[in-house]
Amino acid sequence: MGWWAIDGQDGGLSWRNKSGTQLYNGDAVADELGNAVDTLVKIYESKWERKPYKEEVRAALNFVLGGMEDLEEHP
Repeated sequence: MGWWAIDGQDGGLSWRNKSGTQLYNGDAVADELGNAVDTLVKIYESKWERKPYKEEVRAALNFVLGGMEDLEEHP
């Protein structure tokens, strides 16, 4: 499994920031989130007969993250 530094919330690779606290993403994390999105697509197709809009997926993730008080904001 690989890990890489990311450049902000868009998930893009960060080749610039070589020092200090960095944000990271990895293959296993991406795979799990991909599986979750596949499940969400099936739910929306079943209920609404369409795929979810990106805004709906982002809103759902923000809703879930809002209740996770043990996760910290990046400084």
